[in-house]
Amino acid sequence: MSWILAIETSTDNCSVALAKNTECVASISENNRNSHSTILPLFINEVIKIANLNIEDIDAVAVSQGPGSFTGLRIGVSVAKGICFALYKPLIAINTLQSLVSGVKSKMNEETLLLSLIDSGAQECYYAIYNDCYSEVVPPDSAIVDEKLFKTFPTGKNYLIAGYRIHKWTKFLADYKNVSILEDVYPDALHLSDLAFTKFENNDFVSVNTFEPYYLRDFKARDFSIKINNILFPKK
Repeated sequence: MSWILAIETSTDNCSVALAKNTECVASISENNRNSHSTILPLFINEVIKIANLNIEDIDAVAVSQGPGSFTGLRIGVSVAKGICFALYKPLIAINTLQSLVSGVKSKMNEETLLLSLIDSGAQECYYAIYNDCYSEVVPPDSAIVDEKLFKTFPTGKNYLIAGYRIHKWTKFLADYKNVSILEDVYPDALHLSDLAFTKFENNDFVSVNTFEPYYLRDFKARDFSIKINNILFPKK
């Protein structure tokens, strides 16, 4: 039996779950993009308390590695690594897009594919396609997801679409009969358990010393130079 603590902070939804093997024993989440660093430690303490364990009793920490929010991922990974360092526990990294398969698995079969979408907030979207065995059909990428791109995906399949802010990217699919849009499935620690347990059983861990979030694209800082200049040097 293994106890795996799961942490998901890749989007506005901050969530923590504690699983015994693949069975979730406790979970808690809150949708507030500005409070991850504050509430994450509280959530971890809460799920440990619900399970009547001590933090030392966990066997591994699983963290959603991205892609997703740069800040959110840094917070989640930093906390996960801190716990692993302190307790000498292994660290498991789960691709955020791939983890969404867990949230829709009961709706999938060999004729169904999942298109995972996560809005990047930069006029693009992180996306990937998986089958019901978690296998990658189209690898993760960042692009404008539109009808032109959708027509390059595998044909002859039914599609489920899940993720984060997907309404922004799925309006063109309204008339597609083979597409089901699932607004209620989004990145959550609950979805990490299946993949995390498999990796735990296979000793598929990442280095606590060197692991970094999977950003997929380079960070692009917003340019505030004009705004700052207008404040410092107002036009007369």
